[in-house]
Amino acid sequence: RRAWPVAPGSEIDRMSEDRKGFRNDGGVQGELKRDERDTVSNHDAFAQLAVDVARDWTVTGGARSSRVKFRSADRFIIPGNGDDSGGADYDAVNPVLGVAWRATPALNLYANVGRGFETPTFSELAYRPPGSGNGLNTALNASRSRHAEVGMKWKLSPTQRLDVALFDIRTSDEIVVATSENGRSTYKNAGRTTRRGIELAHTARLGESLQSTLSLSAMRARFADPFVSGSGASAVTVPAGNRIPGTPERTLFAELA
Repeated sequence: RRAWPVAPGSEIDRMSEDRKGFRNDGGVQGELKRDERDTVSNHDAFAQLAVDVARDWTVTGGARSSRVKFRSADRFIIPGNGDDSGGADYDAVNPVLGVAWRATPALNLYANVGRGFETPTFSELAYRPPGSGNGLNTALNASRSRHAEVGMKWKLSPTQRLDVALFDIRTSDEIVVATSENGRSTYKNAGRTTRRGIELAHTARLGESLQSTLSLSAMRARFADPFVSGSGASAVTVPAGNRIPGTPERTLFAELA
């Protein structure tokens, strides 16, 4: 018997904010230098299909179409400071494909591969690099990634479960800091990055009212291409192989509840 459950859906989101900036006079708020109305919206449509191709095999496929729009309406227009209104659009279609094998009633093995993308935030779009004028940094691209994962879900006993996953993520156009001067940061696209690792999680029911959770992950996150951060005399070349900032190489979580 084959099951063909289809799960379609759509999402519409919108956010708006008033953004103002003032001159910093030794920690005292000075004159107004920025006043704008920023809005960002996204329209997504997606669908997922799961097919039992054999008694113990299930294939899952899906796709998500995303369109994200950033708009900035400048309200600080005075002599010498023109209208810096503008916008940036990002769109992508990201597919995913997976297969699961029920090796035994207590053990499932699976493999998934898919694509993803991440747009800049308004904070990352806010400023252009020095010497490139004012307004949104429309030269900033969304980062795009390819994800692959294999793993198992094993019910060790009626009260214990073990999950293990190996993953590999490869990203292009990673968003990094271009310059950071006088409290103002600008951003740029670097080249490729990689994230590879393993995740383990064990849960156990130790009685009617006691449960334990233990999870461990290890990840190697590196820049695959060199890039230059900063400008002028402060420019620094970040070589390929450097660790991506803010990515812990190991995490451990334990809980008894």
